[in-house]
Amino acid sequence: MQPISITGIGIVNSLGIGVERTWKNLLHNESGIKNITWDDKLDQDFYFRDYLKKCPVPVGAPLAHLPECPIPEFEKDWRHLDPSIQIALHSTWQAVTNAKLKSKNVAVIFGSIGSSHTRSQGCDAMSRGRVKFPPRKTLNFELGHMTAIISRVFGFNGPSLMVHTACSTGLTAMDYAQRMLETDPEIDAVIVGGGDLPLEATSAFYFSNLQALTSTDCRPFDKQRSGFVLGEGAGAMVLERKSSKQSYADILAVAGVTVGEHETSPDHAGEAAQQAALKAIKSANITPDQIEYINAHATGTVVGDIIEYNAMKNILPGRTMSANKGHIGHTICSSGIIETAYTALALRDQITPPVAYLSEECGQGMYLPKETQSLTNTKYAIKNNYAFGGRSMSVVLGKE
Repeated sequence: MQPISITGIGIVNSLGIGVERTWKNLLHNESGIKNITWDDKLDQDFYFRDYLKKCPVPVGAPLAHLPECPIPEFEKDWRHLDPSIQIALHSTWQAVTNAKLKSKNVAVIFGSIGSSHTRSQGCDAMSRGRVKFPPRKTLNFELGHMTAIISRVFGFNGPSLMVHTACSTGLTAMDYAQRMLETDPEIDAVIVGGGDLPLEATSAFYFSNLQALTSTDCRPFDKQRSGFVLGEGAGAMVLERKSSKQSYADILAVAGVTVGEHETSPDHAGEAAQQAALKAIKSANITPDQIEYINAHATGTVVGDIIEYNAMKNILPGRTMSANKGHIGHTICSSGIIETAYTALALRDQITPPVAYLSEECGQGMYLPKETQSLTNTKYAIKNNYAFGGRSMSVVLGKE
């Protein structure tokens, strides 16, 4: 595969709205994770009222507020969109503006767990015996509405599709994008992204019953880790063929391996994680010795973190390895996009944020920064994304 360049980025998450703002807050070791209550959701989630009165999810990484419509001529339509689509659209607008993208021969590939807030409103309406619901809101129920809206708003005429591989969705989108730019000369750019607002009833019910969530801080790679925190957020990246155009970094290769030993846990030997990383490194035409920085998936779960730690130690021992979920929570389908963007920014600025709340490391043999750390002459980095069902993916980034 030919390298592709990240020419534009957009981010909305619990650290703020905008790439540079959230990056600055991340470097300052700020966290968007806080105690939450569900009292303010009882009216808007009437259908789930009895559940929300005793919802067992006490912490989250919510947005401070939803962004306003950034496109004046679209303001009337904005109010009909599910909030997850609003933040996905806003991050796309940031990325397109950032990249100074003019072409309309652009494909859109996004991932999301769907418009849960609007679906909740629809369930509420049905529970009350209503047979009518606003048609423009009803459109949000269709999972592909996110990319359909993005393509329509910006006038993009390339393929417009949704992908979903659980928490590895972001890297799956990048993989499709690289293949599309390699094989379709009529496509000038691909926008990859995701948008999820999982601090709502159905996501809380789902993840808490899987016993994946913590009731305290998210502590990646710490001995006292106890699970992840649901984070709200969206991210988008404009990907173009490598040229003289200024870019944050280049995506050299994306690779994935599936070892489905368990429905939720990765394989205990970490073979899939190692194979995905080594496959990506080989496809990037570099050697493991050239990788100097790792942005880990590291959700803070008891099982997952130590498997990733040992997998990376086996193939990339002693490397600097950071993790972002202690600061922004797990933003589900957008996590791979947002965290790859932060990996590109780390290469651009030659600096990495610390690992949040790290007190005592879960293993030995890797370097986990507890404060902001300089990356000297680092040219290559790898970002991991893992998902239920043993789906492991890695992307190699390079910066000249």
